[in-house]
Amino acid sequence: MELKNILKEAKMQISELLSLGETHYRVEQANYNRKTKNWEIVISFLIEKLSKPPESSSSDSEEKVYERTFKVVMINDAGEVMGFYMYKE
Repeated sequence: MELKNILKEAKMQISELLSLGETHYRVEQANYNRKTKNWEIVISFLIEKLSKPPESSSSDSEEKVYERTFKVVMINDAGEVMGFYMYKE
């Protein structure tokens, strides 16, 4: 399977699993393991932070605060998802 198809599949799987709606996904890393014949794809995206900073009295606007989250999707040569993991550096 070609890399561009693997990347497209990884983005689609994360989008469907997490139901984040419209968000900007970035491919951070793609690595093929010849021994296991799996692609390890690291994808990042922005999500709204659950814990927001204290409100400031100087600002009346409601500003959303986002953080970048990273996930790993393992996909085999046939395009099947073999795993979905939290990314740890």
